[in-house]
Amino acid sequence: MKYLTIIDTFGFLFRSFYALPNFRNKDGFPTGLLTGFANFIYTIKEEFPTDYILFALDAKGKTFRHTIDKNYKANRKEAPEDLKKQLPIAIEWIKKMESLGAGEILLTSIDMDGTKDGYDIDLTREIVNSVSIPVVASGGCGKPEDMIGVFKKTDVEAALAASIFHYETHSVNRVKKLIKENGIPVRI
Repeated sequence: MKYLTIIDTFGFLFRSFYALPNFRNKDGFPTGLLTGFANFIYTIKEEFPTDYILFALDAKGKTFRHTIDKNYKANRKEAPEDLKKQLPIAIEWIKKMESLGAGEILLTSIDMDGTKDGYDIDLTREIVNSVSIPVVASGGCGKPEDMIGVFKKTDVEAALAASIFHYETHSVNRVKKLIKENGIPVRI
């Protein structure tokens, strides 16, 4: 049996920071988030053998929750400066995962997730053009045309859709048929 480990990347980075808030290197640079992240990856490798690791990354910005409740996150405090200093380094480490054997990226746009207004085409195109491994677009699909659009407007390898199938507004077979009719390879 093969094992897949899915990591809520930003959730774990934030937990690492708050668990080790006073860690610093010899120059005084904060390292708690980075130390926790490195230890977590090592622990997975040593104690929980896995065949695949998926780092789920959410793009920042407003979500559909902001349209439901204008006060969503209104009381959330600004992220601490020490945390903000470490995030770019952690993101660079994740990008390097490609060179360490990462096989694909599952890209979820938090701006679009749950909106049913289509994928974040600009973000998807940017990520697809910056890596050589397959990218799976996620977040925002509300109709089959959204899937067709993300394939035609980017070089994405795959597109994830949930709501249109969960709420049975479209069938999987109908969506596959429409995708194929638009000249996009799909297994029927």
